[in-house]
Amino acid sequence: MVAPYSRFEAPSVIGEGYVWRPGAPAPTRLAPLSPDDGVSVTDLRGGHIVGTSNGIGVEWNLGGEIVRKFDGRAEAVNRDGFVLGTATDGTPVVWAPDGAVERLTEPTGYSSWSARAFGDRTVGGQASVGSTTVPVTWQRAC
Repeated sequence: MVAPYSRFEAPSVIGEGYVWRPGAPAPTRLAPLSPDDGVSVTDLRGGHIVGTSNGIGVEWNLGGEIVRKFDGRAEAVNRDGFVLGTATDGTPVVWAPDGAVERLTEPTGYSSWSARAFGDRTVGGQASVGSTTVPVTWQRAC
């Protein structure tokens, strides 16, 4: 089992991300974008680790090295390396391993919406109008 975790220490309050690998004598530290940046892990699947460093979406490999950076926040990943996140303009997107970006379409008639969960081809989230919130799903095109 591989398990990511984050640690925060005062007074700097800079998060450090690590990944534990079976049989390893110690965890591997996830590289931040720069030495002064923190790391926050949001998901791990199929050897892909995603999260943020200095507010920028990042994917790491199991060796702790940065594989990709994203124009927004990375929130979830599927086993094939497709990453669900939020672009800098607030739009939920899927970043494909080949660099393609798919913007998820806004559900008709709702005032706010978000996407948070990710399967092989299905993205799950929620949409709201007034005080009513309902679950929604999208089928990934890319």
